[in-house]
Amino acid sequence: MKHLYKFSLLLLALLLPATALSHDFEVDGIYYNRIKGNAASVTYKGTHYYDYNEYSGSVTIPATVTYNGTTYSVTSIGRWAFWDCTGLTSITIPNSVISIGEYAFCDCSGLTSITIPNSVTSIGNHAFYKCTSLTSIIVAGDNSTYDSRGNCNAIIETASNTLILGCKNTVIPNSVTSIGSSAFYSCSGLTSITIPNSVTSIGNYAFQGCSALEILNFNATSCVDFTSTANTRPFYGLNLSTINIGDSVQRVPAYFAYGMTKLTSITFPKSLVTIGDYAFYGCSGFSGTMTIPKNVTYIGNQAFYNVPSIEAVTCAAETPPSWNDIAMFTTNVYNHSPLYVPLGSERAYMSDQSWGQFVTIIGKEIQNEVLATDISLNHLQMSLQVGGTSQLIATVLPDSTTNKVVTWMSSNPDIATVDTTGLITAVVPGTATITATTTDGSNLSASCVVTVTEDLSNYDNYLSMNDVEAFRGDTIVIPIKMTNEASIISFQTDIFLPDGLELLQEDGEYIIDPSGRMTRTHSIMSNDVSNGAIRVICYSSNYKPFTGNSGDDLFYITIKVADDAEGDYTIQLKNTLLTNTDFVDLVAPDVAANVNVKAYLLGDANNSGSVTITDVVVTAQYVLELNPQPFVFEAADANVDGNITVADVSRIAWMVLNPSQNTPRRAPALWNNGDRMSGEDIILTAGETSRVSIMLDNEMDYSAFQLDLNLPKGLTASKFQLTDRASSHAFDVNTLQSGNVRALCYSPAMTVINGNEGALLTFDVTAAGYVNGNITVDGIELVTADCQSVKLNAFTISVNNASRINESITGKAIAKVEYFNLAGQRMEQPDIGVTLIVTTFADGSRTTTKVIK
Repeated sequence: MKHLYKFSLLLLALLLPATALSHDFEVDGIYYNRIKGNAASVTYKGTHYYDYNEYSGSVTIPATVTYNGTTYSVTSIGRWAFWDCTGLTSITIPNSVISIGEYAFCDCSGLTSITIPNSVTSIGNHAFYKCTSLTSIIVAGDNSTYDSRGNCNAIIETASNTLILGCKNTVIPNSVTSIGSSAFYSCSGLTSITIPNSVTSIGNYAFQGCSALEILNFNATSCVDFTSTANTRPFYGLNLSTINIGDSVQRVPAYFAYGMTKLTSITFPKSLVTIGDYAFYGCSGFSGTMTIPKNVTYIGNQAFYNVPSIEAVTCAAETPPSWNDIAMFTTNVYNHSPLYVPLGSERAYMSDQSWGQFVTIIGKEIQNEVLATDISLNHLQMSLQVGGTSQLIATVLPDSTTNKVVTWMSSNPDIATVDTTGLITAVVPGTATITATTTDGSNLSASCVVTVTEDLSNYDNYLSMNDVEAFRGDTIVIPIKMTNEASIISFQTDIFLPDGLELLQEDGEYIIDPSGRMTRTHSIMSNDVSNGAIRVICYSSNYKPFTGNSGDDLFYITIKVADDAEGDYTIQLKNTLLTNTDFVDLVAPDVAANVNVKAYLLGDANNSGSVTITDVVVTAQYVLELNPQPFVFEAADANVDGNITVADVSRIAWMVLNPSQNTPRRAPALWNNGDRMSGEDIILTAGETSRVSIMLDNEMDYSAFQLDLNLPKGLTASKFQLTDRASSHAFDVNTLQSGNVRALCYSPAMTVINGNEGALLTFDVTAAGYVNGNITVDGIELVTADCQSVKLNAFTISVNNASRINESITGKAIAKVEYFNLAGQRMEQPDIGVTLIVTTFADGSRTTTKVIK
């Protein structure tokens, strides 16, 4: 096809005077013609335009050129000047150029970007015809004739609001009224496009050859019929799978989707009045029910002809829409597909000359379609490494929406693609916007900005961050990690923060803390720089390298989340340099991380809008399984570890007492094998009670604790009491659904537990009968004064039943058990030392057992 096209152009050229196609001189490989005065125009090499130059790579056209002692101003790029230069990747046009001629860059399939200077006032037809690799089109802001308004990646003729050239990354502005002929011709990378409601005309061939175009969002409310013959129309021959017609569109133009064999479904808006001739002729991939809205009054000739798989037709119009004598549907549809019409309209349809061709016409109550009123995504921003994937989920409201199907579109598929389910795949570094659009005619959309960074597995030395979650008003600490094969002595990086996130300062300095990988000789400095980032540098005065190389934390940044923040925010590290021990800077890749901010205020467990003592209480109730209401788990999980424990109670108490200060920094719970809890073994007989002490031997200072008691069958606990070590603390216990007893102790004032050894908690245990087992104490968690969670190992308390030996040996029932010391004095219960236990059985016999405790 391309060769035939070129041959046709060649025949045309042979009819033109040869003198009009020659060059006058050549300088530095560029050919020129003299024009008026000392002006020159760039032209092609040979006598005819098909004697083209073999330009490749980047070419810069000079503003002036000197030949034989005369200096010429380069004022134009002539017709065919760079025709078929497939190796040309970029062109720099000087500010002296006033015009670009017809076909000047025709078939420059390797050209990726164009910048039109402000001097250009004329661009000829098809100047960039078939430039299939274009990704960037920029018109200088002060150009009075053309513009690329709103960074749309297109050339727009300003006076007429006509888009004359687009590319695969074009977003058509809502101010454009016309799309010119061949504007997107053969733009093979274009996958989706939205025609805004401002468009009133679309020229011939406008989208022909866009072989990858799958989704068309058509919102033109007053678009005139396409002109010329069927095969010159804008969308002729496309492989579109989805067409979304906007909710204000009243007219579908003739030949609109003519021959689109991959189109599987179509949803018409309630506003639709007219369907043009042959609008969906030959859409053989369509299946299911064709639904025609109630306001349609006219359907054109063969509008749905050669669409054999229509299973049923529903026409909601009470009065049959008119049509011409030529059949609208294929005979097979008339004979085998039922026509559903509004109740009471059956006779009108049966008697209509055209609609009466349906063999089966059924009246039914046709429900009004419920349109979507809102659409949202589970992410508004995200960062992915090259090759990474992430699933976007669209929520369409209300729940009663008739059609919840959405289409997905990437603003730049070269950077990130999205499939029909919303699965994103990162391709190359850069930024792309993924948009979901409703298909029910409401034309609502929601977008997610995707930042794609390098695949770090391809690098040996780099900084990195992990995605984190946060809450409104939260203060979070983000570790910056370093993986390094080389020995690194210093680094430099720029931190870019979005609105809604702020790097905290202390005494006028940003809070950037070193990890243990830095030596005492390392110094960290930071400051705002002109590119809008916060630059961080770190160096060693005696050139000591950082310790380790496994990707452990290198330094920490403290971020304040705005009180009104919600959704996703991307933090980026750019322009990173790592200096090795040979004083060579290693360029590290840009990286990014996502901060997902939830709409809850951290610590506001009862969702009241502020953090108060009530939140401390309801969080404590939750820990004790007392089912407080209302209760927001995410807000109460103050240390964001997925669990709610005494550590969260303490953190919320800290927030209440320190509303204007930063929340203590979070870290994973520690296992402390140095500090320990323990308890003394006890001796019990049926019906007796013994006092149990829980001991805490500690080197660290603690302000709170919780623990669970697992009691053996036949044993109950009561009369829990803190010792003087925690006399000012709040304390409560509750029996959980599991049967365990949970004890919770905390200090709203963050008061430290007194002392470093001895009893901390006491309680009574009573044996209802024979006891066989031990008391297990587990789930032990203590909290330091700075809200650090520390976990201790579980332990057991042995329960010795003095009567169980006698009972098991004799097999006789016990009447009573008495305790005596060595002096023969009766005792209430066994004491420290030697105890004589006298067991009296039901038959009057007795046994005596000596127990040493």
